[in-house]
Amino acid sequence: FDQSIKYHSTEIIIDCSNKPLMEDIVFGFIQKDYIYSVYKTGSKNNRYKSSFKLSKNHNQLLKSIAYLKQLVSEPSNIIYPESFVNLAQKNFNKKNMNTKVLKEDKLKNIGLNCLLAVGQGSARKPRVMEFYNKKSPKNVDILFVGKGVCFDSGGISIKPSAGMEDMKWDMGGAAVTAAIMKYFSEINPNISYAG
Repeated sequence: FDQSIKYHSTEIIIDCSNKPLMEDIVFGFIQKDYIYSVYKTGSKNNRYKSSFKLSKNHNQLLKSIAYLKQLVSEPSNIIYPESFVNLAQKNFNKKNMNTKVLKEDKLKNIGLNCLLAVGQGSARKPRVMEFYNKKSPKNVDILFVGKGVCFDSGGISIKPSAGMEDMKWDMGGAAVTAAIMKYFSEINPNISYAG
């Protein structure tokens, strides 16, 4: 497949009687269409419009993936530990999930000294965020853990300069966990989970 060739169309008509397959096709088109360009004047996050209505699960999955892409695309002056926590708390269904934010004093009390040491390289204070569903906050069937080191200029002088612009993705693990928690808080699966 030659990616240098650009294809354009104004309309795509898909004749498919298999509803689950059609839903996957539309889901793929919409997901592929996502563009993170909030800082460009007059830009749109997507170009495609569809008359096909996605199921609640697919729609919520699409929103959670877009949220994940937003988290890993934002620069470090926008996403840092406190803003990450604030944004995450706004993006889940509070009816089905609770969160707890651990600040520096609690991190020290529970012995997360390596995290605190990494945080010393930044002017911003570290945070740890816990998500858990309200059904069963103690015993969980599945636990998601993601590293969330939000990059700033703290360690820039001791690292090689090549690839430095990609360091903002260092918090991708926590972004994936936050997106999964957003999705689970909306669809409310019949399992207990935490992140």
